Amino acid sequence: MGFQYCCAPGCKRSSRDRSVRFFSIPCIRKNQGKLESDVVKRRREVWLKRLHLVGKKITNNIRVCNAHFVLGKPFYYTGETHPDWAPSLNLEKVYFDAKSAMDRESRRVILNIQRAFQEMVQEPKQVPIENVHLNEEVVNISLTEGHQELFPQLCTEAESQHSVLLSETKEKDSFEMDKLKIELSTVKEELEFYKMKTNSLTNELQKLNSEFQSSIEKSKKSDFFERCQGSDYWMKTYTSLNTCTLFESLFRALEPAVANSIHAQALSYREQLFLTLVKLTHDMTEDDLAFRFKISQSTVSRYFQKWINIIDQRLSRRMIHWPSRDTLLLTTPICFRTNFRNAVCVVDCFEVQTQIPHIPSQQCATYSSYKSRNTIKYFIGATPQGSISFISSGYVGRTSDKHIVQDSEFLSKLIPGDEVLADKGFRIAEDVGLCGAKLTTPAFVKKKSQLTYRETEHSRKVANVRIHIERTIGCLRMRFRMLVGPVNISYLRCHVNNVSFYDQIVRVCCVLANMNPSVVPPG
Repeated sequence: MGFQYCCAPGCKRSSRDRSVRFFSIPCIRKNQGKLESDVVKRRREVWLKRLHLVGKKITNNIRVCNAHFVLGKPFYYTGETHPDWAPSLNLEKVYFDAKSAMDRESRRVILNIQRAFQEMVQEPKQVPIENVHLNEEVVNISLTEGHQELFPQLCTEAESQHSVLLSETKEKDSFEMDKLKIELSTVKEELEFYKMKTNSLTNELQKLNSEFQSSIEKSKKSDFFERCQGSDYWMKTYTSLNTCTLFESLFRALEPAVANSIHAQALSYREQLFLTLVKLTHDMTEDDLAFRFKISQSTVSRYFQKWINIIDQRLSRRMIHWPSRDTLLLTTPICFRTNFRNAVCVVDCFEVQTQIPHIPSQQCATYSSYKSRNTIKYFIGATPQGSISFISSGYVGRTSDKHIVQDSEFLSKLIPGDEVLADKGFRIAEDVGLCGAKLTTPAFVKKKSQLTYRETEHSRKVANVRIHIERTIGCLRMRFRMLVGPVNISYLRCHVNNVSFYDQIVRVCCVLANMNPSVVPPG
């Protein structure tokens, strides 16, 4: 393949110079649409007109070099307003290579001088031309002193011609430089504009893609949560929280600890919390929840365990709080102020049925003679205003109430002057007395003797206020079916720090119970 040459007027640049790039003239192709072919046709006409090729035969070898474009290459065919949509630079200039170093005017002057020499000199000699240089399209011609004396008129004409050419070239070059600067500044502004527009379109495209993906995922999921999220009635029915605002407050309290431990893939964070509360409230099977939320059974189990851990770690110590003496005096209801002004806690134990273990020793340890079944026992304490202030870890059903009180951290929270209300089955008066506190229980019959009037009245007053702990335990069982049983044996296995997963479930239920209104009337 031979060398390629530029077809622009006067341009002799070829492919010998490897730094030069060549571009073909636009042509209409067969498979182009009507709109594209019209644009290419207009572009081809502009190219041929600027290159002075209108009416001439156009072959595939005709090329245009990069010197005739502002950015060094043609612009995309749809940008008709761009300066590089067609060749726009150096189309009126005359380029010379090393072999043709003189323009027409210079050649004409030299031919006139040669003819004058041939007419006046017998031995014709070609006038030596010295210092013929090409410098920005200007040819400098100087003659010897002898020739200047013989032909003063011709030399004067050559010098005047040279000065005129020099001035015209300078003016033309300055005009071209100004025009090029203006075009470059325009191109820079257009590039910045298109760059900003491209960035904005890219961001908008990403946003639309994310919305599209979320809409696809949303269409695949169930609308169970959305229907409950907008109704206080359904929110209370499925989560035991009275209002949707309470659910949102709970989520905001847990949100800082969620992003680092749970990934929102199958369900959003709010849907995961809603699933956990539904599981606590109605004790649905994992298969049932997987069907309702359109996820797998293993995903339900994973979400439930992680959210129970988060709620327990973040809210248990804050919501199950032992209040100070001053706080109790300000919030104690009237039913306690008349007879039990120093009461700080009403305590009791409740048992939850468990599945029968396979190991005989565990069957014996968990069997409760009071419930006549295998159970796990918890020691609970509530303040006079009805909020749960203490909950112990789980103990096997055979464990006595006294041992649970002594083994738990309940006695460490008492200070001198406190009064604890309990049922008559709690034989912990000595343990409470060692802390400087007082244990108040109903009177009970000894040796088949009847109670005196004073003992009966005292028992009535104690039972009148101690009933609130029974109501608290009843509300826990009624609101959260997971506290009714039977408890899965896998939930009783120890996890971290000798704490079972079911202990975390019980604490979380107490936290949620404290978020709802108290069972004790304020008056």
